[in-house]
Amino acid sequence: MATRLRRRIYHQSHPYAEGNDDQGMREAARLGMWIDRDLQMSSDGIFIGTHWAYPKREGFTLAGRRVALPFRRITFARIARLRTKNGRRIKSAGAAISLGRDLGVPGIEFELKFVPTQRMLNRLARAAKRNWGPDWQRHVQIKMLAGFNWRVGLARASRAGFTTTLINFDGKPSALPHFVDHYRR
Repeated sequence: MATRLRRRIYHQSHPYAEGNDDQGMREAARLGMWIDRDLQMSSDGIFIGTHWAYPKREGFTLAGRRVALPFRRITFARIARLRTKNGRRIKSAGAAISLGRDLGVPGIEFELKFVPTQRMLNRLARAAKRNWGPDWQRHVQIKMLAGFNWRVGLARASRAGFTTTLINFDGKPSALPHFVDHYRR
């Protein structure tokens, strides 16, 4: 049965871009806290650390020009060139995993903002294992909001080996499926 998860998490939401960049990771490490990293996807299937589905929502521009397309329709090479006015950039989830380990962050909670394929989650799990070693599941975990297609997303994450968390859950823990390890209200 799923257990209620209680831990301190660094979650910068104003702006979201700060919590999803290197400065947010450094702050989480300084505080000795887990970090919340939002995940979207590029058109070429790379997990990227950003909350919103559109670059303009967080103020990302390309050479000062607004980008109207959603991230899922932009290649990672182009996304990597986007900047906010204060220089914040979007990085891949793989880069976040490496940086988190290097800085000594206790762990990363990746929040899926879409339902990825099993293949994508398997690839992310391999990157986590490569960086964090045999106990990687203790340091890199997947969560989703109740209300999204969380059953599919968390089932796939569990099959890839991730520890999973359902957030904004207000039901009975005994009603949760076996692939949900933790929940938060």
